[in-house]
Amino acid sequence: MGGLFYLEDVVFSFQPESYCTAIQQWIDQASASGESFSEKDFEGHVRDEYSTYSWIMEAMIERTGFAIRKSEFRSPTIASYICEKVSDAQGVAAVQGALGIVFYGRRRVLPASVTPAVR
Repeated sequence: MGGLFYLEDVVFSFQPESYCTAIQQWIDQASASGESFSEKDFEGHVRDEYSTYSWIMEAMIERTGFAIRKSEFRSPTIASYICEKVSDAQGVAAVQGALGIVFYGRRRVLPASVTPAVR
């Protein structure tokens, strides 16, 4: 058995064509409770955090040598995954290629398309 990886984050499981409605429902429901973040916080997350869809997240997990052992969707916007490392065949090279990152020794060179917040 390989190493285990647990991920819980904002991951969209709704269809892309229902994006506007689903995001607005998420913001309305979450901010209405008053116990969590404000409406502006959620709007900022959608604008600045680049959350992704489940089908993209799952492909990235698998391309980096993990098998998804369990996935749960608490809502259309929150997902958790338990993954097991099964292969290094593509591993780090796949992630680097997907992000356009080139490593030279210990120095990391990011492409210009990566936002300054990521650097």
